[in-house]
Amino acid sequence: MIMISHGVYPLLDYNKPASISYKITTDILRKRLHYNGVVITDDLTMGALKNYGNIGQRAVDAIKAGADIVLIYGNEEQAKQSYLYVLKAVENHEIPISRIKQSVRRILILKKSLA
Repeated sequence: MIMISHGVYPLLDYNKPASISYKITTDILRKRLHYNGVVITDDLTMGALKNYGNIGQRAVDAIKAGADIVLIYGNEEQAKQSYLYVLKAVENHEIPISRIKQSVRRILILKKSLA
């Protein structure tokens, strides 16, 4: 499992922090480095992401970028909002169900390896 930070790396992606960057999470980590394990974000409530939409949009962006698990620490309302945003994004085909199934597969493989 890898936790992806909210670090900004302008030479890799000038516009977005790593945790919501498709270029960094998918193009570099998954495709170029061939990482197929679970990717979890750092806490999406952190100040580093305050200029990147509300908590729900951040969760959607992180999943679209390639994260399997989004971390939302200590705030049940924000976690619920994020869940509803992701659910709506799946229902509207903004996030393909195949993308969710990829994450579920990775998580189950990790769980099985720890059993």
